[in-house]
Amino acid sequence: MSDAKSSKELRDAVHKKLNKDAKLLNIEHHSISDADFLSTNAKAVYIPVAITERPEGRKSIYDLSPQEKTLMGIYVTDKVYSEFITRMNEDSYIISFESPAGETVYAGKGKIKVIDDRIGLGEIVFEPDEVYKAKGKGKVKKSWIGWSFWQRIFG
Repeated sequence: MSDAKSSKELRDAVHKKLNKDAKLLNIEHHSISDADFLSTNAKAVYIPVAITERPEGRKSIYDLSPQEKTLMGIYVTDKVYSEFITRMNEDSYIISFESPAGETVYAGKGKIKVIDDRIGLGEIVFEPDEVYKAKGKGKVKKSWIGWSFWQRIFG
């Protein structure tokens, strides 16, 4: 084996190891969003994870199995916060936002409301769990089209 070939194999192995948890972020669909799950009037850049069958992407929330959790996107402030959705049953979901250290900074539950099934238009209003309600956190409303969230409204 030549040194060049073994060097390339080593680089490939290192890159594969470093990228094992890489996600397919949809940069073109980023938005400036309220991040009230952090604090009142907080703003962040939201970058969604692309819906795809590739392992780096995610399923549509409509296609999640019960108890299945998916990374929906990230909120970038001075830190990066992850937004997760877990499907509990046919129409109930849990949302959670996690800090870079893995600490949950907001969690809530909601039921899906399909507005127009033909185009996948719907919304979920998440009520904060008791812990976050006690901290003064409000509802999180998510609207989507094509079974992918596209608008972030916190209220």
